[in-house]
Amino acid sequence: MGPAIVAKAMEDRRLPITDRLVMWFLSRHLLDWHEFREVRITYLAPALRIEDRSAGRAVRQLVRSGYLEIETRSRRLRAYRLAPLALEEQSPSAAPCLTAFGDAHRSLGATIPRAVEQALDDRALRPSQRIAMWYLARYFLVHNDFRPVKLVALGSTMAVREQTAGQALRVLSSAGYVDVRHREDLRARVYRLPWTRRTALETP
Repeated sequence: MGPAIVAKAMEDRRLPITDRLVMWFLSRHLLDWHEFREVRITYLAPALRIEDRSAGRAVRQLVRSGYLEIETRSRRLRAYRLAPLALEEQSPSAAPCLTAFGDAHRSLGATIPRAVEQALDDRALRPSQRIAMWYLARYFLVHNDFRPVKLVALGSTMAVREQTAGQALRVLSSAGYVDVRHREDLRARVYRLPWTRRTALETP
């Protein structure tokens, strides 16, 4: 993934879900931390399936929060780039390769899991469902084992309601982004992070 400032923004629960998703999209498709570039709201909003005013507000909030830097070129033209982390925050645990996913993912090349990338870029998913995939991979799921997910914990980690977290997990499971099994001994479902999104013909 991109620079560590993106991982920091995705972990910032003070930001609304939409703002975190905008930060991901900007870092993946439009901006880097070297060059100031124009961001067209008329492109950004449809790409994320959000309203123009929501996209504009998110960009302004990301600037105010220090995640984006802005350059005013004229009265109506502004350009942006990703803000660099402060020098004291440039530690190995905050490397641009997103070590925020922990030791399990660091051993896989320290890149964001492909299934997470696919979910974050899936316009058919709601913003909360796309962000849920990030948190599931960050805190709850691994590739090599099925684990239970407590919706109270997922909702608290995402800073959303438990019902929203539960709906996101169900949608992600049915869409093939999360593997699910029913464990009779626990009378509960357990989940696993796939390497990539599964199609309807594939089984965990």
